[in-house]
Amino acid sequence: MLNKVWSFLYVLSIGAVINLLLHGDTYYNSNYNNDISGSKLSNLLKLPIGMQNFLRQNQHYLNQEMPDKTPQFGDTFDFIIIGAGTAGATIAARLSEVPQIKVLLIEAGSSENLFMDIPIIAPILQIYSKINWNYQTKSSHKYCRGMKNNSCHWASGKVVGGNSVLNFMIASRGSAKSYDRWAEMGNEGWAYQNVLQYFKKLETMDIPGLKSDINYHGTDGPVHITYPPFHTLLAEAFLEAGKELGYSLVDYNGKNKIGFSYLQTTIMNGTRMSSNRAYLHPVHGRTNLHLTRKSTVTKVLIDRITNRAIGVEFVKNKQTIRVFAKKEVILCAGAIRSSQLLMLSGIGPAKHLTDLGINVIRDAPVGENLIDHITFFGLTFTTNAAVGYQLFDLINPFNSHISDFSINRMGWFTIPGGCEALGFVNTKHIEKNNNLPQSDLH
Repeated sequence: MLNKVWSFLYVLSIGAVINLLLHGDTYYNSNYNNDISGSKLSNLLKLPIGMQNFLRQNQHYLNQEMPDKTPQFGDTFDFIIIGAGTAGATIAARLSEVPQIKVLLIEAGSSENLFMDIPIIAPILQIYSKINWNYQTKSSHKYCRGMKNNSCHWASGKVVGGNSVLNFMIASRGSAKSYDRWAEMGNEGWAYQNVLQYFKKLETMDIPGLKSDINYHGTDGPVHITYPPFHTLLAEAFLEAGKELGYSLVDYNGKNKIGFSYLQTTIMNGTRMSSNRAYLHPVHGRTNLHLTRKSTVTKVLIDRITNRAIGVEFVKNKQTIRVFAKKEVILCAGAIRSSQLLMLSGIGPAKHLTDLGINVIRDAPVGENLIDHITFFGLTFTTNAAVGYQLFDLINPFNSHISDFSINRMGWFTIPGGCEALGFVNTKHIEKNNNLPQSDLH
C-alpha cells in the first residue's frame, strides 16, 4: 500500500507539472489566491524528480533484502530462530558469522521497504495492519481508563525488522541502576558494566560531541545513532523549558541520565535504521543464513523424553512444514507471541492448556505478570486559529517538504514520528540527584 501511495504522488506530481505547462499561471492563481511565487513553482517542478529518485532508491533498498529461502519439510538446521524482529535479526546475523553454522530465521510478516523508513510516518505504522499484529487489550477498569471501552491498541511488528520498523526510533538505554538491580536479584552478568560493552558494540555514534566519549559510546557498530537533521522551534522551546526547571542538557545514554536532550535516534541519512537494515542487509548474500517470510509458527516441537526443543512447525501458503534443530530453537517472537507459542507447544498454566485441549508438557506460569510502562499522551485542546503544521502543509506540493526529503533526506519528514526531544526527570527527589529518573517527558 505504501508503495502505491508514493507512486500515486509521483503520478500526481507529473500531472500537476503538465497542467502548469499547458495552462500557465491561470489555473493556479485562481485556485491559490494569486499566491504562486517562484519558490512554490520550483517546489512543484522538483516533485517528479524527487519521486523518481525515491522510487529508484527504494528498488535499490529492496535489492538489499534477504532472499526468501523456504525450507522443505524435514530440513535440519543448527539453529532455528522464530521472529525476525529486533532481537531475531540481530541473533541470526551474529550466529551466521560462523560459515559452518546453518541458521533458519522464520518471520510471519513480509519485507521492510524504504517507505516504512520515513521517520515522520511512525504513528501510521503503529496501526498499519499489513506489518502489525494489531493487538487490542481486553477491556478493564485497571488500565486504559481514558480510552474507548477501556481498551488500548497494542502495536507489535509483523515484518522483517519487527518493532524496530514500527517504533519512534528513540535510542534510549535503561538506567544503569535498573540493570544493577537485575544483577542484585541474581541475574548474574546483567549489571550495567556487563551490558554496556554490548550497547557500545551495536552502535556507531555519529553525534558530534558525543562520539568522542568512548567510555559510553561505540564507533564502529552496525546501528548509527544521530540527532535528526531537522528540528522545529518547539523542540528548542522544550529544551529551554527544561533549563528553566533546573535541568541540564545531557547525553542521556552517557554518565548522567537525568536531564534534557534532543532525541538520540536510530536514523541514518534521514531514514530509519531498523535491525533488518543494520544486521540483515549487509549479509543478504550469506549462504548459511536462510530467511522464510510470511511463515507463521504454530508450535515448537518438543521431545517428550528429553523435554528438549527439537524443531518447529509453521504454516506458509496453507502448507504445514516441519523443520528440525540440531542445537537450539530460539524464541524471538515478542512478549505476546513468544508466550503464546510456548503455550501452544504445551508449556504454560496446566488448567488453561487442558481447557483448550492442549497436552501439558510443563505446568508453568507462562503469559502471566505482563507489565508494560505507563504512558500519558498529553493534553488535547482546540484553538481559535490553526497553529503549527497540519497534514496538508506536509503533503502540499507547493511546499518543499516532499522534495526536501525525497531528494536530500532533509526537512520535516525526518522528524521521528513528530517527537523531537525528551527529558528524564525525578519528580519527587530532584535534590538527591540519584540518577534514577521517575518520569520521561517527550
